Amino acid sequence: MSPDSKARWRKEIDWLLSVTDHIVEFVPSKQNTNGIMMEIMITRQRSDVRGNIPALKKLDGMLLVRRKTFYCTCYFELTAIHDNKG
Repeated sequence: MSPDSKARWRKEIDWLLSVTDHIVEFVPSKQNTNGIMMEIMITRQRSDVRGNIPALKKLDGMLLVRRKTFYCTCYFELTAIHDNKG
């Protein structure tokens, strides 16, 4: 895979995963303002999303390796079929 294709692939995957930064949940938190303890709601990334992002990145790496192999295999198969037809 050419460096340009690999860079474009990485950019597209990062773009797709950037949506997960905005999938959040509200959780209670305590804030001390002028000696007054207040409970406020803050946002954090959902735990199910946070747990799956590393797995998605690992899968992406595996797909890059397989994609390179896939293109090479298809090229040789198509060349062999074309050569047999004469």
